[in-house]
Amino acid sequence: HNEMFPAGHDMVRGPIVVMPKDGPSHLNHLTDVYDYTHNGNERVLFYQDFYPNYIAHDYLMGLGGLRGLGGFDAEGGFALTAPWSGGAMNGGEEDGFMKFENGEYRFRLINGGSLAPLLWSIDGHRFKIVAADGSEVEPYEVDQVQIHLGERYDVLVNFNVDAPKNVWMRGASTAVTDPDAVMLTTLQLRPDKTYKFVEGPATTSPNPDPVVMNCNYYGEQEKCVSVTALKTKA
Repeated sequence: HNEMFPAGHDMVRGPIVVMPKDGPSHLNHLTDVYDYTHNGNERVLFYQDFYPNYIAHDYLMGLGGLRGLGGFDAEGGFALTAPWSGGAMNGGEEDGFMKFENGEYRFRLINGGSLAPLLWSIDGHRFKIVAADGSEVEPYEVDQVQIHLGERYDVLVNFNVDAPKNVWMRGASTAVTDPDAVMLTTLQLRPDKTYKFVEGPATTSPNPDPVVMNCNYYGEQEKCVSVTALKTKA
């Protein structure tokens, strides 16, 4: 659950993950606060935007008034009541890098932010949405998915590289046009353990002409897919 409220800008948040009794044995003796994010080929990715105290103060002072706070969207109207300051994925504990070998992975995506919706994608890869807000749906393949505040999507991604490579995983704010308003994670991919990972950050580009799920202008964009296209799995 998530709400937009001023005090939330200064909080440290995290997901509540409920596992079955016969779930991963390592969860019985957690040694790291982020161990819950790894479960076999599953990853919990908890995204949040953050705003320093002075920005939260300005937000409070500007409520109900005419002060010019925040960024602007592509149409020139107000999109945020506070300017984009930054964000984190799983508290930033991945340090900007995640390692994967070829195979299918399930990413459980959560937008736990305060103000900004996020556009999630992995350069050079499509993915299948298989759950929305905890409900299983028939797989639907897209290039990007927009995740609004408090929303959750589960996606399946298949990594199948012939040689080691690094690609960007993106969590970009869709509320402002600032190209720096994005949380970037380098995914280090390799076929199997016989290969070494490539060192250094990724240098890839987003998929061209993407199909976007849950976008803002359904009916106005050719490859914009309404969330109503997702069908509950029988």
